[in-house]
Amino acid sequence: MLCWLIAPFLFYVIITQSRNLGDFKWLIFNHSFWCLTLESLLGLVKPLFLSPAAGGFQVGIFRDYGSFKTCGIAAVFCFIFSSNCILGLSATLASRYLLVFPSSLTKWFTLKKALIAAVGLPIIAYIVILMVFYPILQTDTSTIHQWAFEYDPILKEYFDEPTFLFLPHFYHDYIDIPILSLLIILTFSAFSVILFFLYQMTNTKTTVSSKLQRSLLLSSVIQIVITCFFLFMPFIFFFIFIKYDIQNTASFMCILMCIFTSHCFIEFIATLYFVSPYRNFILRIFRKKVRKSNVSIRTVQVSAITVSRYY
Repeated sequence: MLCWLIAPFLFYVIITQSRNLGDFKWLIFNHSFWCLTLESLLGLVKPLFLSPAAGGFQVGIFRDYGSFKTCGIAAVFCFIFSSNCILGLSATLASRYLLVFPSSLTKWFTLKKALIAAVGLPIIAYIVILMVFYPILQTDTSTIHQWAFEYDPILKEYFDEPTFLFLPHFYHDYIDIPILSLLIILTFSAFSVILFFLYQMTNTKTTVSSKLQRSLLLSSVIQIVITCFFLFMPFIFFFIFIKYDIQNTASFMCILMCIFTSHCFIEFIATLYFVSPYRNFILRIFRKKVRKSNVSIRTVQVSAITVSRYY
């Protein structure tokens, strides 16, 4: 809800206050859009995970109207939107570096290669996600219930939930380690980029002189930290829990989901605050409001003094 309240203002600021950023504003817009899309999906679905079981059900508006396929389709879109968030952030990081440090890489990073990456990487991610989830969408409810009962009979309590979905170990074990490895590699790569950007900001030999350049690098560092904590960390723990059947993790999984669903809101605030043109615009609005308030207070005070003298 908070994200939808902030989103119109954020998109307005990105479109109207990015003169110094040029076309880079569309990359910021793209990343913010996919963050909002992911948050909207989570708000509609409201998934409840039964960790360490690789299963759960929806408690959102589709709770009583769907089936396990509804839950599976929601999971597909969740992974797709999360991939788009990560790819969108990667695009903004690459563009920020090229914008702040024009070099020979700028010539190599042509529009053609950028378009190939922008189209090719998402398609690869979508194909992998669909290949993983397509077989489960072809099964039936009785099979899902049988798998869940064989895993843990206590899961029978949730069979009355229309959207209840469960994936047995033989179905997800082959993909858990590759996904975990990818997430861990991305996390280490992200912190390497943070160290590199911080070095560029503090190294006197580099030409990070303008406030705009510094704000772009600083916002990159902040967004990487936000993505690692609010996006990567919940996924990493989730796959560890279901892969190794770590018991008594259901409550912790609920906390992780709260963190995961806060990603969009924190991203929006970081974008508005750490990108200097956007922050300056907000400060100008705030200062105008303060001046008007001060003028109104002075007018009231003068009127009060005049009335008191009259009487």
